[in-house]
Amino acid sequence: MQIMQADRSFQKYPVLYGLFILVVVMLAVTWTVYEEREQMAHIDMRLKTAALSVKHMLASDFHDRATGPETISYEEEMKNRLRVNDLVRYSGLTYAYTVVSNHGEYFFAAPTVSPDEAASRKRWYYYPYQDVPASFVSALRTGRAVFTTYTDQWGTFRSVVIPETTRAGRAYLACADIDISRITDLRIKNFLIAAIISATLILASLPVQMLFRRSTRQHVQELKKMNAELTAAKEAAEAATQAKSLFLANMSHEFRTPLNGIAGVLQMLRLQITNPTQKELIGLASQSCERLSRLISDLLDLAKIEAGKIDIIARPFDLHELLHNMTEQFTKLLDNGAVTLRLDMDSAIPRFVEGDAERLHQVLANLMSNACKFTEAGSVTLSVRLMSIQDNTKARVTFAVEDTGCGIAPEELPLLLEPFTQADLKFTRRHQGAGLGLAICKSLVSEMGGSFAIESKPGLGTTASFTILLTLSDREEHPTRETPAPLSGTGMRNVLIVEDDPVTQHVIQTFLMEQRWLAHTAANGKDALQALLAKPFDLVLLDIQLPVMNGLEMLEKLRNDNKYQSVARTPVVVVTAYAMKGDRERFLKAGADDYLSKPFSHNDLREVLARWTGGTHKPVRS
Repeated sequence: MQIMQADRSFQKYPVLYGLFILVVVMLAVTWTVYEEREQMAHIDMRLKTAALSVKHMLASDFHDRATGPETISYEEEMKNRLRVNDLVRYSGLTYAYTVVSNHGEYFFAAPTVSPDEAASRKRWYYYPYQDVPASFVSALRTGRAVFTTYTDQWGTFRSVVIPETTRAGRAYLACADIDISRITDLRIKNFLIAAIISATLILASLPVQMLFRRSTRQHVQELKKMNAELTAAKEAAEAATQAKSLFLANMSHEFRTPLNGIAGVLQMLRLQITNPTQKELIGLASQSCERLSRLISDLLDLAKIEAGKIDIIARPFDLHELLHNMTEQFTKLLDNGAVTLRLDMDSAIPRFVEGDAERLHQVLANLMSNACKFTEAGSVTLSVRLMSIQDNTKARVTFAVEDTGCGIAPEELPLLLEPFTQADLKFTRRHQGAGLGLAICKSLVSEMGGSFAIESKPGLGTTASFTILLTLSDREEHPTRETPAPLSGTGMRNVLIVEDDPVTQHVIQTFLMEQRWLAHTAANGKDALQALLAKPFDLVLLDIQLPVMNGLEMLEKLRNDNKYQSVARTPVVVVTAYAMKGDRERFLKAGADDYLSKPFSHNDLREVLARWTGGTHKPVRS
């Protein structure tokens, strides 16, 4: 009886053992799948963080310009490649890249490039993505991020695809990949180990499983640490960019405010003094002040370009007028008679176009100034050629400044396109300057979506040229602006000057009094509001950086506080040294009616004031 019971019990052992083995195998499989999913979740987190970081390493308008194989320069491609390669190396991924679409085809815009790939071809920008996965196409169409595993000509990858949109509205994909062939091999190995060990010796599998679990946990911790470091690096980069922007804004204010005071005082002295010798000295001081102002503007522009804060604003303007004024301006400067200056413009060049006239003038002025400075005898020619008309809406125009000056050695040409570099660095050099002009010209042309080139031969001269697209415009829609109306008018006008800098305050007040306006001053926003309640003013000239209450706080109260309802619509012109990208729009949005940046001339101030005296100028705020 006991034998039979033992036999029955023995017969149960295989079944129980089999069930036990089955349970262990199922648990092992379940555990393996769980660990793989957890690992995948951390990988997906790394991929997403890296993909979101790519756009911060590229120019803000990069994908707006990435429309063809030649729209992005090789220099910009290499800078982008180094940044993206560093991101991949530090984050432990395989690839990070962006993809753009053009007429149903897909192209790499800013891809990771390995040494072998770099050796196989020079340029990978705009390289066709021929076997693009369907999930990529779906992500771009739906605008939803996708995590996917796919195989293409480069291997098997776990990827994240994040649709992004530029400020101009162009959609593109930010992607990051990691090679998961190692993970696939590891999964198969785990399944085999679990099955074999579970079927033969369950107890022997426990130490192995514990060891593997410990190893996996350590790997997960490492992944979490890497993700934390990557996130911290991203936040630090964003904080550094914000700090740099704030520093530039403050430096712009600190430089421009005293310069504005110096320039204003010199202008007043020039009008009041009649002694020829003193007048000549004031003229020399004014020239030095203008030179310092240009140098500071160049430095700030260069810093703004590097920080991605440069403004390119397209507005209608008269291209012919700009070119003729430019030629006349430099003709007056060439008073020695040894150098002739001429304008050679195609008859087909459109007169009325849309573009950034201020930046175009800045580039041409820098090139013309260099040409005149380095040409002691001979000629300087500004030539303008119409290269093509695109879609009957845009003109592709090439501007070139050619001189017969001393020329530049071939090996020195690339150096001149770098900031703070000059061909002649000796103490005995004849021409002064900080070496910023060509670097800024190249950067501004690039910001305008154009291309820049320079050619030179020692002893024969130099030709600097650039090509940009300008939108065609109709003359009837944008008539030529008339001369500002005189500031005199019917009756005396009251102006409130809100300015804490005593020199600037005095310059503006003196100018207005000479125009027979009644000028009153306030050193901060709080005093200005009290003055407005005490008596009506026709116009307020408002600085932004003020003690006690700044200009933006004053605008907020003036426009929205019921206490100031009776004077809430008093015209306000912001007169400030804040001239960074977006400042003008920010002040107008806050409630200002017009904007004037420091340093400014009497003519600049007259032109702005004329818009509010019933003259021919119209307010800029709708």
